[in-house]
Amino acid sequence: MKHQNILDDMWVSYEEEYNKTNYRRTYLGMSVSEENCSRKPWLEFRHAFDPWVSYSSASHFEDGHLSEDAVAKRLKDSGLNLITHDETGEQFSLQDMYWHRGHIDGKLPEYDALWEHKSTGDAKLTKLKKLIDKDEETALFKWSKGYYDQATRYMGYSGIHKHITTVASHGSREKINSQGDHRTAIMETAFDQEHFNHLVGRAKHIITTDKMPQAAWSLAVDKPLCIWKNGKCEAYDFCKGKEIGKPNCRNCGHVTFTTDGATCALGKEDLNEKNMLEFKECHKYNPELVHEFFVVDLDDEGHVHYRNESGTELVNRNSNDFRLEFNKLGG
Repeated sequence: MKHQNILDDMWVSYEEEYNKTNYRRTYLGMSVSEENCSRKPWLEFRHAFDPWVSYSSASHFEDGHLSEDAVAKRLKDSGLNLITHDETGEQFSLQDMYWHRGHIDGKLPEYDALWEHKSTGDAKLTKLKKLIDKDEETALFKWSKGYYDQATRYMGYSGIHKHITTVASHGSREKINSQGDHRTAIMETAFDQEHFNHLVGRAKHIITTDKMPQAAWSLAVDKPLCIWKNGKCEAYDFCKGKEIGKPNCRNCGHVTFTTDGATCALGKEDLNEKNMLEFKECHKYNPELVHEFFVVDLDDEGHVHYRNESGTELVNRNSNDFRLEFNKLGG
């Protein structure tokens, strides 16, 4: 193309701008999928890796928000009593164990149900419609375990035990041409208390454990599940100990997360979401984040010495200097 440079500049600019404004969550989201792996959400919650959202992912997220707004407006314009914000004008929010939080797309009082909207590609939408025709109640579970878990959490924590999901194609266009079928799908999902209890237990473990959970693994092919068709999980290098996230209280070995907040073994100050985000001189990485290394010494100056089986030694110093020597382990 003659003017490919215009698109290239747009992609680079959009990606950079998105990552400037895309703040990191300070909580464990109820929409986070742990379908195959508990290690990535643990690393995310601990701010133990430094994510970078690609142009492709950023545009997908943006399309999802635009689709939600478009379909919500169409539903309201049809006369449906869809409530998308509380009395303060904010999204309906849920919270448990201090750190576990979610935001509901809307409520449908007439049906005593929650409402959630998704957008997807045509192939996945076609698959979903077939699942709905076969058995609507199990369609969401069979189509997306992650979305099903999200719906279950929302139902359990809100006390509203019915969930209605609408799913539109990307762009929210209803027909490809005048002969095409309407493309937006809708399904109802019932509440499963036993599965909700299981999800609550999993979330509690991710929040409170100091031990890094096992990474995803496929017993069928004896290979890690974190290798995706389009490359690898964004947390892969951090998961495998090749890189370590920027130091802050959330990934510090002195800090213990509880269902009421967080505590510091040094007892220097009360911890909260805001003051845990910055580097402090007393920081020492949780050893689980350098799992190819083990602690061999804590010297008189407060430096922690790590060494691996090959004899390579790294020092977590009481200064900002170690950012350069410790943030990249190579490989």
